[in-house]
Amino acid sequence: MKAELSGINIVILGSFNPKIFQPAWFAANELIRKLEAEEADTEIIHNDISIFRIGDWLRLEVTRDRFNASTEQEAYFEVLVDFVLGTFSLLSHTPAGILGINTAMHYRVKNEKLWHEIGDKLAPKEPWKLLMRAPRLTRVEMQDVRVDGPKGYLRVRVEPSTRITPGIFINTNDHYEVDDPKNATGCSELMEILNTNWKSSVYSVGDIAKTIIG
Repeated sequence: MKAELSGINIVILGSFNPKIFQPAWFAANELIRKLEAEEADTEIIHNDISIFRIGDWLRLEVTRDRFNASTEQEAYFEVLVDFVLGTFSLLSHTPAGILGINTAMHYRVKNEKLWHEIGDKLAPKEPWKLLMRAPRLTRVEMQDVRVDGPKGYLRVRVEPSTRITPGIFINTNDHYEVDDPKNATGCSELMEILNTNWKSSVYSVGDIAKTIIG
């Protein structure tokens, strides 16, 4: 199924020096264009945190223990992944052991009747009618442990969309870990996991939506 609104963010947990993550550094290393660096919307560049936005395709937030790159433009999903891979190919000795490939997808539902039926399928209201006057589903969340490949799990959250009416919002967190994340000495293994798995992580959301929405 095709999401009407979609976004992804790539989260890496490790040990970072936020101050180097600024537009000029990325332009000097040809990860963004010089003009993009000059026109970047920079919120803060500090020893403890850096936040800036490049056009309508990238928002970057880096703290000492968390790197978060995101886009809300589906056309830039692969560009974002290449940006992250390129960044950490230059910083391959950066200790990092945990990766999240996360999606945020809004799907339009053809009518309100079907919208309510989806909620009833995910969480039947009958038991709750004994306790509440008008129960409504606000959120359901499920998690599946990964049994092959890298350690981790897939967590899926479903709730009514706040941006599309009637609509369903599906958020996934595809979580990966190296064998010993606390003692990671570099990030090459994590980048290999990202490169290998990002497409299946992102585009499997359509299968999830098809199953839930029908």
